[in-house]
Amino acid sequence: MDGYFECRFDENAVRGYQLLHILLHELGHHHDRMTTRTRKESSRGEKYAEEYARDYEASIWQAYQKAFGL
Repeated sequence: MDGYFECRFDENAVRGYQLLHILLHELGHHHDRMTTRTRKESSRGEKYAEEYARDYEASIWQAYQKAFGL
C-alpha cells in the first residue's frame, strides 16, 4: 500500500471518538457563539471548533484514563 494506511475501529473506539472529539468540536461551536458579541451566530467557524476540540482533548483524555483506570 503506497502511502495509505487502513484503520479499523470497533464499536467502542468509534463511541470514544464521538465522545472525545466530535462532542468537543460541537462544544467549540457553542463556545464560539456564546463568546461572539451578538451571541446569535458562530462567527469563527470550523477552524475555531477544531482548535477548541484539540485544545481540550488531551486534558479530558488524561482525566478519563485516571477515572477509569486505563
